[in-house]
Amino acid sequence: MHLRADRADDSGRERLAGNVGNGGGLYDYLEIQSTLWTLPPQPPAGLTLGELVSLTPADLGISAAGLETEMGAPQDPQAAAVLSQLTRLLPRRFIVASYRDEEGEEWGTVACEYPSGNQAWLNWGFVRVILQGSGAKTTETASGDGIFLMEEDVSMVISREGPYLVISGGPAQDDASRLVELTDALQL
Repeated sequence: MHLRADRADDSGRERLAGNVGNGGGLYDYLEIQSTLWTLPPQPPAGLTLGELVSLTPADLGISAAGLETEMGAPQDPQAAAVLSQLTRLLPRRFIVASYRDEEGEEWGTVACEYPSGNQAWLNWGFVRVILQGSGAKTTETASGDGIFLMEEDVSMVISREGPYLVISGGPAQDDASRLVELTDALQL
């Protein structure tokens, strides 16, 4: 259920919160609020929201210390620089939303949240150069240039919006427009 917060008459929202106990106070946590606020007010036409999950790198068993342990403490300055760049690519958290279309095909978005817009911008530059070097196409999103990738069974659009890198994926297609619509619908 999604209630608009900008309505002049908040009685319905207050009544609902009172009836369900505001999720036992669950909605009072900023992480819950910001995760829910990321969703579009309405999913793009033809898509139905399936699941919404917020994860930290630690939830996935990933950490900067773990990367260093896995790779060993680099003695070479260039290797240390690569490790430093890899740890900067780790977002503060991932907001993952999965959708299904009318044909039952899966679609999804991953919003990688960084501590600052500057860090997201630096990571976007790094990712963009690597992907464009591999032949990915440029596409236009609401926040500027995005990258469109096509594989055999999946297509993706990757873009940046404020402190987020956003990855939207769906069934293989020749046109990025549907993925751009999904990306642009997020409230980042």
